[in-house]
Amino acid sequence: LLGASEASLYPVIYSVLFLVGSHKERSRATSLIRHYLSIIISKIAYNALDDKKGVNITIIDISEISIIADYFIIAGGTNENQVKALAGNVEDEFERPVFSKTRRGYTNANWILIDYEDVIVHVFNEDDRLFYDLERIWRDGKIVNVEEL
Repeated sequence: LLGASEASLYPVIYSVLFLVGSHKERSRATSLIRHYLSIIISKIAYNALDDKKGVNITIIDISEISIIADYFIIAGGTNENQVKALAGNVEDEFERPVFSKTRRGYTNANWILIDYEDVIVHVFNEDDRLFYDLERIWRDGKIVNVEEL
């Protein structure tokens, strides 16, 4: 799978848009680049969660049913320390601020949300994951394996 070095291509790829001709062509190129980058981010985040033994890592493609993101990545941790370690490992993979992100929930570590615009990573403790059940809420999305990305 792809490493964090591919994520550093974002500024280079995005600057290529200025070489594309018409507004319609730039719009199409932007969509393709954003889609490709969301796949790269998803793979990197998945691997970071897997490296720290995330429980039941699930990728949901919500691109066809929502405009808030292309993918949700949901993972569980067995305790507060693991939940923080999982989220921290994802953030470490994107240590250079190439992508804007928002992070919520780190203090209590019940549900940490990391928003990379087109990819949103959710890291839960076991009880809160069962309670909020995002897989059920977003069941109209398509669950995909990381190999399918």
